[in-house]
Amino acid sequence: MGNIGVNERARRLFETLAGDPEGYGIEVHKMANGATIIDAGVNVPGSFEAGKIVTEICMGGLGEATIGMREYGGTELPSITVRTDQAAISLLACQLAGWKVVGKDGTYGYASGPARAAAQRPKRLLPNLLFQQLQYKEEPDVAVAFIEPFGKSLPGDEEVQFVASSCNVNTENVFIVASLASSITGSVQISGRVAEMGMYKLCQLGLDPLKVKNAIGSAPIAPIQPEADKAVGICNDCIILAGSSYYIVWSGEGEDLENIVGAVPSCNSKDYGKPFYETFLEAGKDFHKIDPGLFSPAQVAVNDMRTGRTYQAGGVDAALLAKSLGI
Repeated sequence: MGNIGVNERARRLFETLAGDPEGYGIEVHKMANGATIIDAGVNVPGSFEAGKIVTEICMGGLGEATIGMREYGGTELPSITVRTDQAAISLLACQLAGWKVVGKDGTYGYASGPARAAAQRPKRLLPNLLFQQLQYKEEPDVAVAFIEPFGKSLPGDEEVQFVASSCNVNTENVFIVASLASSITGSVQISGRVAEMGMYKLCQLGLDPLKVKNAIGSAPIAPIQPEADKAVGICNDCIILAGSSYYIVWSGEGEDLENIVGAVPSCNSKDYGKPFYETFLEAGKDFHKIDPGLFSPAQVAVNDMRTGRTYQAGGVDAALLAKSLGI
């Protein structure tokens, strides 16, 4: 697959964000090593618009995000819709989180964004899927990443050097955005991962990511919750309980899309049925102890271009969403 320059595309979005700190509710920091850091929601609240742009940065500039209002069981909530016509690159080679950024005190946080396409990290996306199977790698002059830190500190010299070395770029060409789930920006960009989460699950169930051509997804945006663990809980529930995604694929002969799609929605998980925050506490705040099947949209549909058929499964759980959000 040709080089379509996801880091350069994302850099242009980064510059848009950095160009109006007051308007977007962010802070821009120029480091001594030349790197540029945007605090979009660590020590500042961020904004809806910052969240929209950060979502598009995470998608490598190959997707578009829009924010509006949508009804969920009689309650109007802000929601985000994302779409891309380069699903494998945008969602899996860029937006998917899971790349551990190592700093002076160990793992600083998890990175996503187009820098992953340069670093080819993590090498194994799933037990059945290697990064190289996405057939996309670039050697950019710049590296653009989004990081959700474990604490309330911004990336420092060590974290910048980690990204620069991994992507084989100079530190002055590293551009990082950071935000927490407890910020407006963080809440928006997490819900903006709805299509990525659904595609990840499709691939986990055996669908070749290169067969997924187009994707669109929508999810409510969680109310701002200052307590970090509760923020993580309600942000996840916006996708698990009310997220919906739609994909256009080109199937192979004899491929059982109906059963694959039927297994995607979060309601198939043994841990489904309570607010995520409760599940998180029961697991000792260890994500690895939670059934991975829970991390999926509530509703999924797949249109097969080869046969013309569309398969749909799952549904929005508005009552449980209201309970989780405290409405």
